[in-house]
Amino acid sequence: MSKESIRGFFDEIGETVERAVSDSKTAHEESLRDEGREAQRQEDLIAVTELLLDLNTKDGRIYELLRKYFYVNSVDEISEFLLKAKIKKKRKDLSDLFDSREDYLKFLKGNNLNNLLRSNPKLLELPAEKLKKQIENK
Repeated sequence: MSKESIRGFFDEIGETVERAVSDSKTAHEESLRDEGREAQRQEDLIAVTELLLDLNTKDGRIYELLRKYFYVNSVDEISEFLLKAKIKKKRKDLSDLFDSREDYLKFLKGNNLNNLLRSNPKLLELPAEKLKKQIENK
């Protein structure tokens, strides 16, 4: 083999590796964009669900609206949006009951509020004042 053919061989390998790295980078960037879009979609649907709750929309109607206008066909996915929106709304209501943000955050962390509400969704039906008292009296 001559030096020229060896050099050509390594140039070809270099170009192949460069193309593979470039393709991999492009696929990774597209994947990140897709993940970002999905995360934004979920946050948007939680916000819409929260707004519908603020308008006193019944859960069944929220299911219908998310299916019809946002093409969410999974009952489990809608249930998760509904739960997250209710938790978010309850957290906002609870935050109004504290004198400072620090006291509120201490309450959240000290009582593991998100997990508590997830594990016992009936607590979400309580007014914020009663919920706070019930948690504090445990």
